[in-house]
Amino acid sequence: MAFQGQLRRPEMSFEAMKWAKGIHQLSSSQKFVLIALSDFYNDTRGCAWPSVAKLMQYTNLSRRTVQRSLASLENQNLIRRRQVYFVEQQAYGSSEYALAFRPTPGHWPPSGRIDRSGEFSFTGWQEEGDR
Repeated sequence: MAFQGQLRRPEMSFEAMKWAKGIHQLSSSQKFVLIALSDFYNDTRGCAWPSVAKLMQYTNLSRRTVQRSLASLENQNLIRRRQVYFVEQQAYGSSEYALAFRPTPGHWPPSGRIDRSGEFSFTGWQEEGDR
């Protein structure tokens, strides 16, 4: 898939991509949006932040299908969405998306536990004040 440099994104997470590919209870649209989010996921920051327009371009899905897929993924607790507000510009930016595959210390995404083998077991979402 050639994007002609239009989808510049940070370093992707192979762990996030492996996790997304292993989720099987989704429609094809939901799965493709989840895979797209995992491709945009940044381990350092603990989230992905593509715009809906970038997700549309990546998946070749309509705006409404991407929006419905994001809502469904959030309802299934596979992602968590947070709207970003830029104080200086007094405007909202793209949403940030946390994926429910492992914790990122110091970030707002999911909580859980890591067993002896290093596998993460998702136990729920931590609230921003729970850090």
